[in-house]
Amino acid sequence: NHTEHKVHRLHSDSSLLADIEIYPRPHQGFDIVYNTNAYDELTIQTLVSLIRSINMQLTHNPSKIIKDIELCNENDFEIYQNINHSTSSSHYQTVMERFEYQVEQYPNQIALQYEQQSMTYAELNHHVNRLAQY
Repeated sequence: NHTEHKVHRLHSDSSLLADIEIYPRPHQGFDIVYNTNAYDELTIQTLVSLIRSINMQLTHNPSKIIKDIELCNENDFEIYQNINHSTSSSHYQTVMERFEYQVEQYPNQIALQYEQQSMTYAELNHHVNRLAQY
């Protein structure tokens, strides 16, 4: 028994609208309305999969309490665990080391931007070093 999940897209030029609206359908399933400027297709498909999983869990066990709802299956959990274990956090011991790496690799890239002003990594590093000498 396959439940159809229809996805509706809201097209808007406003990047400020980041709401996602989920509407249940009368005979199971749901519609999703979202701003295509704020979310990509992969994000929405991931959300659809999550909603399907939650719906399936509650259909099979209507008395299930919220804290017991699984937000990822065992396979996804294993993938996330492997990603967490394979990511080496020892490469950069501190935030400062990570910043210095960015300065070395991308000195002319924009590091900070506020309104009409911007600063490259090299410029920011210069100001940071001057401040550190005080």
